Formats: sequence, structure tokens, C-alpha cells
Amino acid sequence: MILRVFLRLSLFSLLLSVSSASARAHDLTASHLIARLKPEGLELQIKVAADSIWPLVQEISPGAVYTAEDFETVEKPLLLAFAKTMDEFTVDGKRVTPSRTDVLIVEDTFLFSFIYPILPQKSVQLKELYLKKMSPDYISHLRLFDRSGTLLTSKDLTASDPVFEFTSPPPSAQPAQVPPVNKGRNEKAVTPP
Repeated sequence: MILRVFLRLSLFSLLLSVSSASARAHDLTASHLIARLKPEGLELQIKVAADSIWPLVQEISPGAVYTAEDFETVEKPLLLAFAKTMDEFTVDGKRVTPSRTDVLIVEDTFLFSFIYPILPQKSVQLKELYLKKMSPDYISHLRLFDRSGTLLTSKDLTASDPVFEFTSPPPSAQPAQVPPVNKGRNEKAVTPP
């Protein structure tokens, strides 16, 4: 009787741990890019599964092994070096480097953060360079928000279509009135209410 109760509890415990692990697992075929217009520029946050991006980190640091315990001292510097190769950001055709870059680990994902300085009424282009090294069906789900948090537009970026363009708002304009510059095949304009 005690053995039967023990086996049932063990089986229940095993099923619970498997289901919670699968609930935490993130999509290995997609990343999520949130772009927010801020007073200091454009903030980009790219959330990507650690398992899908780590092989790319190993390309710039062969033999690197990922362990969450050594994140601050080992993995974070490697990921920050990799972050410099993730995107190409231009304003009016001139390449711009981020004024701030950071990376955090959240469960089994990496959260890359960038702040790019942009001036009002400028043509802005973001090219996701890392997508060309991902599988052909890999997607980066991009969403652009204005300063008030209103969704302006969204686009699914892929290896064959890794570019997103828009015009930065004028200083006195209502943030929700900023339309995207072009409409790619996966871009969806969002009309403010």
C-alpha cells in the first residue's frame, strides 16, 4: 500500500515537472522584437530562445559552453559581443551604433536591449542580420510602439525579408500619427482609433 502511494506520488511529480518544463520552453523558430519610441531614441528589445541563438554565439567564440551559473562572468560578455552583430541600424542612410546595449537571461531566453539615438523626422531602417544564419522558417515578430505605448505597426521579419523601415515622428506630432515608410509583404499597419 505504501509502495503504491509512493509510486503514484512519484509519477504525479514526474508529470508535473515535465509539463512545467514544456510550459517554460520557448519557440525555437521565432524571436520577438519590441521597438518603443522613447525621448532618448528607439529602444529595441529582442527576446530569443537561448537554444536557438547560442550556436551563433559559438561562431564568434568557438567552444563556448552555456551555463546559467556563469552568466554574468562568462556568457554575458560573449552575448554582448554577439549583440554587436545582430542588427544594422541606419538613420537617413548612416549607420548608427546603440548608445546602450544589455542582455539578461529570463528562464530559457535571452533578452537583448538596445537604445538607438534618433532625431525627429528621419528615415530609420532596421535590418536583422542574425536572421540570415537561422533556419529558413525562423521569424522575428516585430512590433513598433509609440511613446504612449500604442501599437503603430508590426511586421514579421525573415531571412529573405529582414528589413523594417519607418520615419521617426516630428517633435510636436502626436506619437500615434507615425505611419511606416513602406509596406513589406509581412508588414501590417495599425490605424489608431
